[in-house]
Amino acid sequence: MRQPPANGACIGKPTSWWFPTVNNRSSSDDRREAREGAKNAIVICNGCAVKDACLTYSLEWEPVGIWGGLPESDRNRMRRRLGIDILRPNLSDLLGYPSRV
Repeated sequence: MRQPPANGACIGKPTSWWFPTVNNRSSSDDRREAREGAKNAIVICNGCAVKDACLTYSLEWEPVGIWGGLPESDRNRMRRRLGIDILRPNLSDLLGYPSRV
């Protein structure tokens, strides 16, 4: 399996910036904090020397989070446009659960 670049500008920064988590019960402060963290992540990614390698890795292996300066939605559009399938199995596949359609 491929590995993400080990020398990214993200090293040592809060993981929550790249993997913001909000749900229906999140407070407005939590939502604001998640948006600000995601903006910080994108700024850091855009100045990173390994941004392109990170994005390339994520297109095949990372369905969630911000990678290479792009959030999930942008990477999903890129995958569809380029015909790239995610190689990393999801938990449902590993456990044999039926897929949600």
